[in-house]
Amino acid sequence: MRYKLVAGLFGLALLAGCEPSVHVVDYSNDQVTGATCDLDIYSQGLTVSEAFKVIGEISVRDTGFSLNCGKEVVMSKIKTAACEANADAVQLFNVEHPSWRSSTCFQADGRFLKY
Repeated sequence: MRYKLVAGLFGLALLAGCEPSVHVVDYSNDQVTGATCDLDIYSQGLTVSEAFKVIGEISVRDTGFSLNCGKEVVMSKIKTAACEANADAVQLFNVEHPSWRSSTCFQADGRFLKY
């Protein structure tokens, strides 16, 4: 009985670790929950041509056990968080593409921008 409990808890811990780590910092107080919006996406290295204010940041990283962490999934998490922060754009940085040498996950950090 005790072994089944330990095995069950271990299994739950493994399943919980399958998602990439998402850390969001929102500098504003005006959140819109569940929002979808049109965003400008600035890839790493591109300069933002408009005047802006940084209203938040996000970091999506591999936990070491992440499975569902392709570019589409990670960008969806970034866009959803940016819309919830009421951002106009996302500026990506620290982008890491999948590699057999390090991680099979797409990873990125982003700044939420308000024009």
